[in-house]
Parts: sequence; C-alpha cells; structure tokens
Amino acid sequence: MCMIPKERQEFIKSTILQTKSVQVAKLAIELDVSEETIRRDLSDLEQEGIIKKVHGGAILANRVQAKVDNTVLKNIFVENKKQIALQAAKLINQGDSIFLDSSTTSLALCEEIKEMDITVLTNSIDIAYSLSSKDSKVTLLCAGGRLLKSRGCFVGSQTQKFLEHYSFDKVFFSCKSLDLTTGVTDSDDAEAEIKKVALNNSRKRILLADHSKFGRVSFAKICPLSDLTTLITDQGMDPIWLDVLSNSDVEFMFPQ
Repeated sequence: MCMIPKERQEFIKSTILQTKSVQVAKLAIELDVSEETIRRDLSDLEQEGIIKKVHGGAILANRVQAKVDNTVLKNIFVENKKQIALQAAKLINQGDSIFLDSSTTSLALCEEIKEMDITVLTNSIDIAYSLSSKDSKVTLLCAGGRLLKSRGCFVGSQTQKFLEHYSFDKVFFSCKSLDLTTGVTDSDDAEAEIKKVALNNSRKRILLADHSKFGRVSFAKICPLSDLTTLITDQGMDPIWLDVLSNSDVEFMFPQ
C-alpha cells in the first residue's frame, strides 16, 4: 500500500476514530512504511489534537480538538449511523419542519426521509444535494454564509441570522463529543454556534451520537445534556448515563 503522507495520516485518523488506539508496528506493516515514518505521522496528528502518543503507538485524545474532514467521517461507522438514522426517522411526522446539521449522521438520515412531506432547513451542502434529487418530496431551505470547506457547510453571522427567522418542530444534530459533566461539545466553534441557534429555535432537540463520542470533551460547548429532548445512539449505554438522562427527562433510543 503506497500512500503519500497526507493519505497515510487520513488512514490513521479513520482507524483511530474507530478503534481509539493504534500501534506503530502494526501500522508500519499495514501501510508498508518504516516505524519511524509512522512516528512522524503520529507527531503531526498529535499537533492537530486528535491523538496522544503513548509508548508503542497512540490513543485518541481525551479532549478531541481536531477538525476532521467530512470526507473522513463519511467512511466511519457507516452501518452504525444508518441504525441511528432509522431510529431518528421514527420521530419525524408528515408536515414537520426540521433542521439538519452538517454531520454525516444527519446525512444518513436524509435517505430515510426523502419520501416524506416535510420541510428541511440545513446549512450543509451534502444534505442539500441529497434532498434536492428528483425523487425527494422534501421542501428544502438552505442557509448560506461563510463556507467551512472541511465540513461542507455554511457558518457565520449571516447563517445565524437566516436561522433566526425560523421556528422548528425538531432539530437533529450530532457532535464531536459528549461528557456527563461538560455536556455536548464540538471541535469547531463556528459550527457549534450554528447548532446553538437552531436548538434555541426548536421545540424538540434530538442528538444523534454513536458510541465513540461518549466520555470525551471537545473545544466548543453546544449545550448541557439536560437541554436535550432525545439522545439516539447505536448501542446500549452505561447505567450511569441512563441515570443522568432519566433524571434530566431526556429520552434515549438505540436499536434493539
């Protein structure tokens, strides 16, 4: 497997986001490069804030600050996101007005709602493209603004002002991390601000988060767990999470 440094590092990112740890020796064999080359790649990724180097390898950083491109995220936990999307679709009724953020989990939800008579507002280019197909029955509104290329979405004051003109039945959004104390966080403050505006203008706030996001903290706060209406994940949760959510009157859903 012959890759340039950027391709190797994207591969390592994808791997560690799924497994939460990597070994230098194993990566060197898999990528057909020297262990020293892998160590240099890990040093670069540590500077981005996505990993922490440990003896013999690296682990996913506890405070995830890296802004991982959606091109990487689209290929991670694909089946898990589909299962979350199937659960989320059950909460959408004909005639609803909803907001979808730019996450790849919200993108997975698009496939489940194209045949519904609903209104969707989004700041995501990928979601807008998906729902603009000829077979889609969705009424689509797109928020413009400053383009955040790595995430394929619009952010900034213009985007926020556009969203403030609307009131949503439900907001479906994801995050980079969620923690019992810190709550729901993201790695990009501009994107977090867009989610805050949408949440403040919605009757129901539904978080879509796979198991890899639990127990971690990222740079920008979105909201406390108690602000959520529903949390949908891809597998059962630790009892302490269930207790905290129940005490905050947050509904939780996962595939049975």
